Amino acid sequence: MTPSHSQRLAAGLIGGFAMAAFVGLSETAPGLNIVFGSPYTYSSPGEVYFWLGHALLLFPGACLLGYALSPWLGPLLARSWRGIEQMDRRQRAAGLLLLTVATVLVARAGHALFLLDYPVTDDENAARFGGQVLAMGRLMVPAPQPFGAFPSLYLYLRDGMVTSFDWLGPQLAWAVAELSGLGPWVFALAAALPVPCLGYILARRLGRPWGALACLVFLLSPMAFALSLTTHAHLLSRGLLALGLVLFVRADSGGSLTRWTLTGLALGAGFLCRPAEIACLSLPLFADRLVRAVRREPGAPRAVAGLLLGGAMPLLLFALHNWQVTGDPLLPPRMGPGAIVWFQKEAASLWSRFGANTSYNLFMLTIWFLGPLGVLLVSLGAMTDRFTRLLGLGVLTALGLGLLHDDHGLHIVGPIHYSECVVPLSILAVHGLANLVDRCRSLGLGLTQLASMVFAALVLGLGSFNALHTSALHRQALVQDALYGFAEKSGVRHAVVLAPQFATTWKAIPPLSEVGSFVLSWRHVRPDLSDDVMFLGDGPGMEGRLRREFRDRAFFRLSVLDEPPYLHLESLPDVEDEAGGSR
Repeated sequence: MTPSHSQRLAAGLIGGFAMAAFVGLSETAPGLNIVFGSPYTYSSPGEVYFWLGHALLLFPGACLLGYALSPWLGPLLARSWRGIEQMDRRQRAAGLLLLTVATVLVARAGHALFLLDYPVTDDENAARFGGQVLAMGRLMVPAPQPFGAFPSLYLYLRDGMVTSFDWLGPQLAWAVAELSGLGPWVFALAAALPVPCLGYILARRLGRPWGALACLVFLLSPMAFALSLTTHAHLLSRGLLALGLVLFVRADSGGSLTRWTLTGLALGAGFLCRPAEIACLSLPLFADRLVRAVRREPGAPRAVAGLLLGGAMPLLLFALHNWQVTGDPLLPPRMGPGAIVWFQKEAASLWSRFGANTSYNLFMLTIWFLGPLGVLLVSLGAMTDRFTRLLGLGVLTALGLGLLHDDHGLHIVGPIHYSECVVPLSILAVHGLANLVDRCRSLGLGLTQLASMVFAALVLGLGSFNALHTSALHRQALVQDALYGFAEKSGVRHAVVLAPQFATTWKAIPPLSEVGSFVLSWRHVRPDLSDDVMFLGDGPGMEGRLRREFRDRAFFRLSVLDEPPYLHLESLPDVEDEAGGSR
């Protein structure tokens, strides 16, 4: 049924009013101001207003605007749909390649322009340090002295040797970034990997236009978009999971041992980046093949053998790395006694873990995947067939992991511990929309309005979500830039800067503490000590000890003032030089 002019006018006015009301929330007491602070499960009032405003105003407002514009938007979408259907293989490949390259460029530009090439957490700094160690051809390096002065959060110390405590996967990625000179480009490439993978999976299962829609869903998902701007390990595991699912789908249609081995290899490589999460998301797929093998179904034993063979290679590398670093093949550095962390949580009750970990992250997924639209579409798509049920079970298994530990995870870029879930959720959501379309078609309902509303919800609703949250990420990046930039603008070169602890510094500066940051430590000094400027800890006797180690460097002390400009950098004369002694 084609809506009347008056219906479209009313929908447009109400939709525009709802979207204007969302913007108007910025004038309330909490506003739409997103700030970043502990504990991890905390959300500022402005952030809660932002989420509620999207769900209750922005999303329905965008849907109503899509409905109002359906006479113009609907035919445009229909032509695009038919155009994708009619593409030949070469055109499809070119289009997918172009979209993938564009995603790489957006991810890299976003990291540079909005995050200013700074990390959003200390994990990124630690993983990069580990990559620098590997790039030197070493697994560990001698700990610099005095070690207490050096930033060491999330490093691993054993017998006077040090490396990152992070998983091997992100360290290998950073080693490639160091040796190739690509730097963050490596992570921008990883950020784009799910695009062709999801496009292929959905095109193969539902048709070519559905593959294009899967790419759009992924790219506009706030948790996918925000993470793609970073250099987090989750980008690697997310991309490798997507690759593993592509190989699984291909092998599922009568695949050879080689195809199943490649599937196991891809998922095993993802395990090197985020072991527990990839294991949980992959477990139902493997268990299904194992059950089929026990039942002696054709091809199932070959699938199990291939998955085990492919997965064994990364697992062997994982164990070998653990053995060389911690002395125990089953003990990762992250779990070892030499892991340097600042906060040790006491074991919580099962109910507390369910509430503060599992429930919290499920709540974050409902907000950060696609908001209300995602809840609807995933619910409609999860039970489509055996494959979608296994994917849904994998997400539930990953959520169940929260019952086993007390690290709730940040939500600065969505629920970070569940970043990989965006891949299976995108598949489920597109299946859900396909099921909804089939249902509407069987009832004789027009699809023009539905297509226009979904498109508007994705582009207007989630596009606005991404724009506002990206501006918040930029503000937290400015916190780091204010400190590092101050030293740079002061002309400090080839120097040691003695400074208070990083978080203590920005928390003492009102404009910075009002925004907050999850970066608590100064960046790690490169393992070869080649940094032009080292930011090291201050303390009694520390200057003298450091001068003996770095005789050729100038020394400065960074302190915090009570008034603008808030920071003061003092040049420290060499006492021995003043006394006429030699350095």
